[in-house]
Amino acid sequence: MYYKIILNNKANNIAQTIYQKIKDIRSENRDWLVNSTNGYIFNHLELPLYEKEYLEKIIYDYGIQKAIEKFILNKKCYDNIINLVDNDETKIYLGLAYYIISEYFEYMSFEYMSA
Repeated sequence: MYYKIILNNKANNIAQTIYQKIKDIRSENRDWLVNSTNGYIFNHLELPLYEKEYLEKIIYDYGIQKAIEKFILNKKCYDNIINLVDNDETKIYLGLAYYIISEYFEYMSFEYMSA
């Protein structure tokens, strides 16, 4: 059995761009695949390709209230976001955008076909 990355929502351009670069990656280790994908997503969002306003629009489109309830009021998510952005509260938008974009990806298992 191996795992593959699936894009579950094609509505976001950043998610589509990331998916085009990682869609062929497969692994027998799901945890490795999830962690590697999440690291790639965050590193991609940190690239100078995206201005702060563009990432803030992702949050706005997702729903500001929904993002606050799901990621800020949830202490575990908030602590993860703060750690991701190196304790810089001015970059919380980056952590929120990361969590939102991460939701666009799923990891499905497939069986190897025998001949």
